[in-house]
Amino acid sequence: MNSYWQYLSLMGVCGFQGVAFAQQQTDCSTELEYFTSFQTAGAPQHARVVGNMMYLADGHVGLQIIDVADPENPTFLGRESTGGQHGTFASDVEINEGRVYVTDWWGGLHIFDVLEPFDPVLIGKTDDLSGPNGVVVRNGFAYVADGPEGLKIVDVRNPQRLRVVGSYDTPGHAEDVAVEDGIAYIADGINGGLQIVDVSDPSMPLFLGSYARPNNTFGVVARGQMVLLADGGTGLSAFDVSDPSNPVLLDVVQPGTAVWDVVLDGQIAYLALNTGGVMAVNVSDPSDLRGYAPTVTDGWTRCVAQYGHRIYASNTEMGINVFGIEQSCGMDCDADFDGNGVLNFFDVSMFLGAYQDGHPDADMNTDGRFNFFDVSGFLNAFNAGCP
Repeated sequence: MNSYWQYLSLMGVCGFQGVAFAQQQTDCSTELEYFTSFQTAGAPQHARVVGNMMYLADGHVGLQIIDVADPENPTFLGRESTGGQHGTFASDVEINEGRVYVTDWWGGLHIFDVLEPFDPVLIGKTDDLSGPNGVVVRNGFAYVADGPEGLKIVDVRNPQRLRVVGSYDTPGHAEDVAVEDGIAYIADGINGGLQIVDVSDPSMPLFLGSYARPNNTFGVVARGQMVLLADGGTGLSAFDVSDPSNPVLLDVVQPGTAVWDVVLDGQIAYLALNTGGVMAVNVSDPSDLRGYAPTVTDGWTRCVAQYGHRIYASNTEMGINVFGIEQSCGMDCDADFDGNGVLNFFDVSMFLGAYQDGHPDADMNTDGRFNFFDVSGFLNAFNAGCP
């Protein structure tokens, strides 16, 4: 029985139907420890990692699929060109409902079926784009940061008939896009800063607001009323976008080198630093960002991906750098089963596994038995969070 169904059955048996496991952040410090690196066939750009599988926009190679279960000995599975008439340079990758979407500067947007990772199958493409840098997919539409032509919106509900249904020409050079609750947030490169566009009707995007920045902006993440901007030489900038027509700059972390990319896990943001490797920032209070010491590597770090306890950073000299996430807390937290300082489904899964195996860690009340009281104790500890 897998952990999810264990969870459902245990919660049902014990009378906890409907309990919602919202992620909770513990008060921990975060360090990134360099683990290993491996070269790819191309020039690695953005990656997405799900389980043991990395889907990589690998520059002039196109899409590269890699098994990273053992990152010291990665297994290269399938690859597929994403190029167009003038060449190939895969820039970003997105995974949505079992399909992989890849943007290519020269080849536009490609959609792959990756059911067989050794043999990815192209199921749709459009080159009606000018030089895409980033893509995110929501509800059957791909939102593309299309370089000099700003935001393009592609209907991908039928991969065999892709079509651009909406566009908004931003003032800068669109590098990345995030979409949250019908609003697109665009890192608009040089001169464009942060651009905010209403995309609730994908066929009619409407300008809402903007915030000028003094340097290039390269990456963006949106969550709720917070936007994080990889703000180039300015650093990491946090904005309150509760009124999208009037974004408010809350705080900036300046790591001493340009920030090229940002991903967010819980309340920890991970940054790709130009000449500084990678860095973690606590964004639990976006008006008071807390940066931890960066982990410096050779080369230039361009993009960063995160899955579980690992960070994968694309590096111009070293290929893919792999880092372990090390978090230390001032006090123990009984519900933090994986010890990473964040309470989420993985802790629930580990508790259920220990409970089923009769492991002492699941004996929450230390009475030598495994029953309702242990489940109740875990639930209470989880919902209470950690110091």
